Amino acid sequence: MALSFAVSMAGRADGRNVELLVPIADAMAATKFSDRPSDAVKFFFATQKSPEILVKLGSYLAAPRTGAAGLSDQRACHEAFLWTLVELKNGPTSRC
Repeated sequence: MALSFAVSMAGRADGRNVELLVPIADAMAATKFSDRPSDAVKFFFATQKSPEILVKLGSYLAAPRTGAAGLSDQRACHEAFLWTLVELKNGPTSRC
């Protein structure tokens, strides 16, 4: 009985479910992250003027995974965003 009580009182270990609206420029300007997209692929957001699309490469889903434990929400957001850009740059062939 004591074991069932202890298990029922244990806290849940769910990930944070926080929605933030953080400017992309803040993440792109952050210098404290080692995993950053290179300049080999250019990304354009929202109303940024982009060059003509010459080839459509299709779709690819990159799901950010970060070690966000102990990080502020903003830092975890920046890390997830930059990781996702790196994954999109590498494309589906980077995971073998």
